[in-house]
Amino acid sequence: MIFDFIFLSKLSSASSYNSESETGLISGHIVEKIDGSFSRFFYDPLVFGNGKRFCLALDGQLLESDFDDKVNFFSESLGSIFFNSSYFTLNGHPVIIVLNARKKETNTLDLLRDIFKYLGYDNFYYCFINRFDQEIDSTNIDLDLHVFDGEEGADHSTGNWYLSFLEESKVSQKLIFFFPPHSNASTDVHSELNNVEKEFRERNPRVFALLQEQTNFAKRFEQCEINIQGLRKDLESRDEYIANLNIPETTLKRVSDFYYHEYEILPLWYKRFGHLIKVFMGKRSFRSLFDDKVKKYKD
Repeated sequence: MIFDFIFLSKLSSASSYNSESETGLISGHIVEKIDGSFSRFFYDPLVFGNGKRFCLALDGQLLESDFDDKVNFFSESLGSIFFNSSYFTLNGHPVIIVLNARKKETNTLDLLRDIFKYLGYDNFYYCFINRFDQEIDSTNIDLDLHVFDGEEGADHSTGNWYLSFLEESKVSQKLIFFFPPHSNASTDVHSELNNVEKEFRERNPRVFALLQEQTNFAKRFEQCEINIQGLRKDLESRDEYIANLNIPETTLKRVSDFYYHEYEILPLWYKRFGHLIKVFMGKRSFRSLFDDKVKKYKD
């Protein structure tokens, strides 16, 4: 596929989701409530480790629900999902979709910022989509974004829409939010879109080659951005390490004195009891208590 498609649909069973063949489409799981079925789906090994790219599309009403400590609730419920290596990211940052938000976007956006901050993210991408109008209300994604609802646009087929879209497309990186018609499977949609691309390539080989080259360049550029971010953080870490080496001698002495007065003066039996606790907790091997040649701590 030339462009990235986020295939937005409600949660299915883990087995049916896993049985679908790899299409390259990004699965956008619409989440209307967080309950037992939500946990069973996302924590099923068939889903959690299958390697297919996916992201979350939270219903606006879910985020607008009134209950205590919303930040903690959503952080605990969604944190491990965002950390999944298959979760869809842009420039290394997770993407979150919000559908049909009724209240002010600023309130919901503030909540999202608090959630990602709680989880340790310094940045994230969001997109508020109004499905009824097939419009994007608000986003910080710097791409050419489009919304297509197959159910609302039933007067013309997916294939006809995509062919017109390709014919009118300019050379730019695109991300398409796709609501499938009549609960079509992603494999069926992918096959139809793929056939349209083949037809378009036969008609316009040079234009198709330009669009494809733009997509490949955008992916290489994104990887460079991720590498730059990693190098920047590495430099910051090195600077902090060097700064710690330049700590005045008086500060180091205070740290040393604190260690001596708080730990070294403890009786020997107390320290040995602490080593036994480590063995019982599985953090240290039992043999290391009697043999200094044995590795003390487990990885």
